[in-house]
Amino acid sequence: MVNAAYLNEIVNDADKNYSFLIHTSGKKADHSVDYKQMVKIFEALRDDNNSNHASYFKRIWEIANVRYPGHADDITKHIIANRDRNNLVVMSCN
Repeated sequence: MVNAAYLNEIVNDADKNYSFLIHTSGKKADHSVDYKQMVKIFEALRDDNNSNHASYFKRIWEIANVRYPGHADDITKHIIANRDRNNLVVMSCN
């Protein structure tokens, strides 16, 4: 999310479509676990009352600050503004 926000908010004048791949395991059973975790994360980011909401955005800001010093506020704001613009897909390759 941080890298895509940096590319859209800081590097480019207009939003482009960027994807990020989460590959934590070669086991198909783990793909389901990863998918469920990402659903929970995006739900927490969308819901201001979720108990993880603030801590997730704090962590996003920290990551952005390390990767792109001086741009963490803009990157985090971009992620907040676009937190509904995602499409989670599970791709299992043999």
